[in-house]
Amino acid sequence: MKNTVFLFVIVTFLLSITYSCKKSDTAAPDFTLSTPSSGDKYAIGEDILLNGTFTDNKALSNCVASLSYNGSGSDPWTPQGWTISLSGTSQTITDEQLFGTSIPDKSLGSYTLKFDVSDDAGNVTSKSVNIEIVSNTPTINVTEPVEGQTYVFYAEFNLKATFTDNKELKECVATMVRTGDVPGKASLKGATGIDDPWDPDPYVIDLTGTSDSYNGPLFGGMVPECQIGTYKLTLEVKDTAGNSASVDVNVVITSGD
Repeated sequence: MKNTVFLFVIVTFLLSITYSCKKSDTAAPDFTLSTPSSGDKYAIGEDILLNGTFTDNKALSNCVASLSYNGSGSDPWTPQGWTISLSGTSQTITDEQLFGTSIPDKSLGSYTLKFDVSDDAGNVTSKSVNIEIVSNTPTINVTEPVEGQTYVFYAEFNLKATFTDNKELKECVATMVRTGDVPGKASLKGATGIDDPWDPDPYVIDLTGTSDSYNGPLFGGMVPECQIGTYKLTLEVKDTAGNSASVDVNVVITSGD
C-alpha cells in the first residue's frame, strides 16, 4: 500500500512539472504601447511613431502593424503591413516610423491600427487603437460679417470668428481692400476722405491653443467716410508650424443717403 501511495505521489509530481512546462511554453507575448494610443490625431505629412515595450516568457519574434480605414472616403490610406523584428524576452521600441513613410495627402478620416505580436513558439497577442488623420492647416469659421453685408459710414465694424488647428494656433491677420480700384487711385491708411477707398493697416489677432475665437472690433471698429463700393475682407490664420489658411468675405459700404 505504501508503495502504491508513493508511486501516485511521484506520478502526480511529474505530471505537474510537465503541465507547468507546457503552460510556460504556450504563454503568449505581451506588450504596452505609449504611442500610438486610441484617440490620437495625426496630420497629413506627419509620422506615426511606435513607442512600446514587448515581453515574452521565452523569445519574442516580431510585431506586425496594419492599418484599416473606418470610413467611406474615396481615397483612404492603405499601406502594406509593417513588420518589426523582435528578440529576447524583453525589447523596447523607440520612435519606429510605421509603414516607412509620412502620412500621405488625401487620407483624412478615422483608422484602426492593429498590432500582432508573435513569439518564437507561434503564440500571438493582438491589440488595436483608433486614430484620426486630420488636415495640417488651420480652419476659420466667420459668423460676422456675412457675405454681402452692407455697412454705412460710422457703422460698427466687428469680427466674430472661431479658429481651429490640429496643433497650435498663432495668429489671424485681417486686411481690407476695395475691389475694382483704378490703378493709381489715392489710398490713405486708416480714416480716409470720401473720395478715397478705405485701406486700413492689417489687423493682427493673437491666437493660442488648438481652438480659439474672436468677438470684437476690426480696424478701429468703425467704418470711416470713404469711397463707397464693394470691399474684400481677407482673414489669414496661421499656426505655429507655419501652416496657414485664408477666407474672403465681401462687404458693401454705402453713404447711407
